Amino acid sequence: MNRTLYLSPSRSSLLAAAALLTVLHAAPSAAHAQRNGMARTYAGRGMTLNPHTLRIDLGPYEHGINDSGTILGPLGSGYGLRVQVDTDLPDDRDTHVQFGSGFGYGILRTLEVGVLAFPVRSGGDRFGHVTPYLRWAFVSTAAFEMGLQATLAIPTGRDENLGTAFGLPINIRIDDKVRIETGVELEIFFDTGRDDGTGDDAYLHLDIPLAFGINVGRNGFFGPRASFTIVDLDDLVVAVGGFGGATIRGRRGHGAEFTGAFSFFVDQQRPGLPDYEFVFGTNLYFGL
Repeated sequence: MNRTLYLSPSRSSLLAAAALLTVLHAAPSAAHAQRNGMARTYAGRGMTLNPHTLRIDLGPYEHGINDSGTILGPLGSGYGLRVQVDTDLPDDRDTHVQFGSGFGYGILRTLEVGVLAFPVRSGGDRFGHVTPYLRWAFVSTAAFEMGLQATLAIPTGRDENLGTAFGLPINIRIDDKVRIETGVELEIFFDTGRDDGTGDDAYLHLDIPLAFGINVGRNGFFGPRASFTIVDLDDLVVAVGGFGGATIRGRRGHGAEFTGAFSFFVDQQRPGLPDYEFVFGTNLYFGL
């Protein structure tokens, strides 16, 4: 014989309230475990850090506008150990070495702040530009992201100029297996070092990077990259190359990433431009 169980209104309300409280109590911890810390794969990563995630940058963490051009790129101060070779110079001065380190922090799911805090280099001025930035991803979907970024390049040497940049970073993801990093950034340097009135008051550069990050299994990644920098809005500097690396993910979103990259500069006749560059680095992620 079939029996139907009927609950009184008071009992059913109590059971529903208890179930709702159980779900609400469990939801924050589950969401926190999924959304903070290091992303599981390189291609599946967003353009901003997950909330409450601290990243220690001992190398480039992306290959978009924050690893290209004259600000946070090979033509200025950048992240990681960077070895640049100019074969047109004498043997004792043909290699230029610099190392840049800093950190980033995810404030919200679409808001990140960071800084290249300690750039050191060989040759003349020992320190480069200290470069803080703020990035907001105002479009953020599973397949497409677009953001706004403001950057300030603070000089630490006598012969350096104050700079600022306004960027539009773009990420395109294909099935979480391929990530295309591109965008455009206007970089401006103000001529603060001349008192004789000569030269321009400001120098404008336009930076357009393009990189394809492809997952290899769960932990590896590689891909080609290129950058197009219009120096003084007049002279085009093109760099082509590739990058690769591996990630190690621990508990609670902690992890590490090891990267390497190289670039070959097409316009080698421009004064001060290297023939090629090698980059090595590590990034440490902590889910807080």
